[in-house]
Amino acid sequence: MKIFWACHFLPYPSTGFGALQRTHHLVRQLSKHFEVHLFAISNASEAVSHLREIRGTMGAPLVATALSVEG
Repeated sequence: MKIFWACHFLPYPSTGFGALQRTHHLVRQLSKHFEVHLFAISNASEAVSHLREIRGTMGAPLVATALSVEG
């Protein structure tokens, strides 16, 4: 099964608070059982490096894309 997960922030780092931490752990657990496609909108310039780290922390296939928003 493939799951498409869209969110208005990049769920990283996992030590964040509230929705950030919850989303990170939900996606991580789902990626252990399913192919998860993550789409996130981010205004952080470090989004690309965070995507690499997110892919590294997930235990299964994860297709992650971030749309960078300037300003």
